[in-house]
Amino acid sequence: MSSQGKIPIKRIVWGLAAFALTAGLLFGGNALAQRIKFGSVDRTYWSSQGIEKFETRQEGQDLILEVEAKEIKNQRLTMERLIHLLEKGKGRTINRIIYLSPEALALEPALNKLSFALTEARAMGRYTLLPAVAEALEKEDGVRTTVEIGEEFIFIAMEKDGDRLYRAVRLPALSQTTVSKPGGER
Repeated sequence: MSSQGKIPIKRIVWGLAAFALTAGLLFGGNALAQRIKFGSVDRTYWSSQGIEKFETRQEGQDLILEVEAKEIKNQRLTMERLIHLLEKGKGRTINRIIYLSPEALALEPALNKLSFALTEARAMGRYTLLPAVAEALEKEDGVRTTVEIGEEFIFIAMEKDGDRLYRAVRLPALSQTTVSKPGGER
């Protein structure tokens, strides 16, 4: 305070700036950190890879990644980079991926044909049948199909007459096997 009992305007401005900065860090710090970590610079990179928009959301205990895409250049490589980045930033595992676009209903019958082989492969843990089914889809239906096995997901890309469809199916968790000793001891 000055000798006349008034507070200088400079002190008021500095006090308001300090208050705004403190409140911003307390209430918006996490959002700001997320914006910086996954912000516009990264979005430009992901857009150049064919991913227009991505967002994570919580559904029960699961963390779900929703993706809007055009033409993803290398789906497995691109998606695994994105998954690793988001899992590191969130500190949690992504359990499911949902592609919001493109949604080509004309490719659904071909996806249904592939789904039988996919279900069998996941159940048996052998994925050697998938390339043969993808090749048959191309020959019989004219649907160019790519199936790639990633670290945590099986990535499927289908294309015909400019229509595209993407799917990601989680690989089953590796089960722990118990080795029994002779005589039934563990």
